[in-house]
Amino acid sequence: MANRVYYTWLEDDGTYNQLWHGVSDADGGNLAIVKLTTSSFDKDMSRIFLRMEKVYYIWRQIDGSNKWQLWLGESAYDGSSFSQQVLTNTSFDVNEPQMFVYKDKIYYAWTELDAIAAQVWFAYSDLNGGNFVSAKMTSLIRDADAVCVVVLGSKVYFVWDEFDVNVIDKQVWFATSTLTGENFTTTKQTSGALGNRLPVIAIDAGTIYYSYLGEDTDNWQIYHAISNLDGTGFTATKLTTGAFDEMLVDLSVRYNKVYYVWEEEDGLGDYQIWTGISDLDGTNFTATKQTTSAGSKNYTSIQKAGSNLRYAWAFTDGAYIQVHFGYSDDNGGNFTDVTLTSSAVDRTTPAFIALVTVPSESVTRVTNIIHRYDRLTQYYGMEIIFGGVQSDFEVPNWLTPPQSAIKPDIAEEVRNVVNALKDMDVFAKAQELYSDVDWSKVHLGGMR
Repeated sequence: MANRVYYTWLEDDGTYNQLWHGVSDADGGNLAIVKLTTSSFDKDMSRIFLRMEKVYYIWRQIDGSNKWQLWLGESAYDGSSFSQQVLTNTSFDVNEPQMFVYKDKIYYAWTELDAIAAQVWFAYSDLNGGNFVSAKMTSLIRDADAVCVVVLGSKVYFVWDEFDVNVIDKQVWFATSTLTGENFTTTKQTSGALGNRLPVIAIDAGTIYYSYLGEDTDNWQIYHAISNLDGTGFTATKLTTGAFDEMLVDLSVRYNKVYYVWEEEDGLGDYQIWTGISDLDGTNFTATKQTTSAGSKNYTSIQKAGSNLRYAWAFTDGAYIQVHFGYSDDNGGNFTDVTLTSSAVDRTTPAFIALVTVPSESVTRVTNIIHRYDRLTQYYGMEIIFGGVQSDFEVPNWLTPPQSAIKPDIAEEVRNVVNALKDMDVFAKAQELYSDVDWSKVHLGGMR
């Protein structure tokens, strides 16, 4: 389902906020929408992820005790076959839930207030929500907030902000754990007399890339930082020096560049969308103001997909909050604003994923590696298979199990009996049936 953009947002139905699904062309055209939920109680803070021809959603939802619980949903690409389930039953509120779908698991992170402070929580489950396991990761005396989670390899990577000892300023914290939440190790990444908050991270080629808001003497500015995978070597660079506050930065790292989007107050009381691009180390940063219209833009997110940057945000049009989509060149040029919704209801927390194929870019990848072997002749070979991937999110079928180096002239005969070769009696029968084959040269998984 390449060349499509998939969305989720929350929409007021007159009584409660409900979860919606949308899918459009890569330019935002031909939007098709589906209302996913109709149940009582408000929903909030929705997120979306695509994996294995499924769309996964998380959100938080009020229960009958007026507590926010974590919910999981899944659907087909077009929003059909939607199912949902509640994952938590906490006496406190689940706040700002995040998820990351990796291989055959879903990983979650959120903050939750205990009797003392808001703590970082982590959980994982099967793709269908089964075998859900959760754990409180911190025991803080000051609130944690804005947790972000990324999973890669055998590690889970966390970042969040946390009130400093003065309980006025916040600082950026980083942590890693195993895929089951063990060996949780934290590192404080920022310090000083001024605050740092709302961090996000991306991982590329063994480096953690951060973006967050850092306070100067007058306003909140955009910062870039990098570190090693264990959090060491943290180095920060101040990117903006504007005269107005920045808000809610997001980033995408692709092709040796870092792409940013944020909202900046315009002096008239509205927040406008700005985009930026830098080298991986934060140098050569350039910024572009993308919107100027009246009305605030919020919850802006960014993704480098194909040869373009794509964005989604909530726009206050003067009466209601609408969902907008945008796209631009990767340098921020030719920015196009597409209104996705326009009816007289409020919508909030839009999120999106773009699956885009762009033939002008190189899409040839190593899509498989096959180890071939013949123990008798001591032939061992490695075949590297090149092919086109359908989208930026497609996962190749890596590392096919080792295969016998069957001689081409007997391959057809071997295929006819390979499934029957369970013991030596059957093997003897195969030798009888195919007497013209030199069976001393045939080796299948160690059988002779």
